[in-house]
Amino acid sequence: ETLRNFVDIGNEFETDCQLIEWLFEIISEELTKYEKKLFSRFITGSDTFGIFGLKSLKPRLTISKSTKSENSLPSSSTCTHNLKIPEYSNKKLLKQKLLYALYECNQSFYS
Repeated sequence: ETLRNFVDIGNEFETDCQLIEWLFEIISEELTKYEKKLFSRFITGSDTFGIFGLKSLKPRLTISKSTKSENSLPSSSTCTHNLKIPEYSNKKLLKQKLLYALYECNQSFYS
């Protein structure tokens, strides 16, 4: 089962949106195990998605488009499991901004 099966994509994205494809590739193929824990914490406030993973997440993980510029970081609402991402112009920038947000969020959890 793929990540896509357990994620709702906001209506503001086209079905075949390149940004969403990049995001799925980064999360599935490029993040380390530790960075995936940081991603889970960023989205839910917890290190894991639970014993059954994303498929048991309630409410489901939703990806929404942020209206902020590509100079901004992704943000999330942990109560609603909503990841908001600006429309980045390339995959490298998306990964850079996502990782920065994940590591900074981790700092704030334990500061």
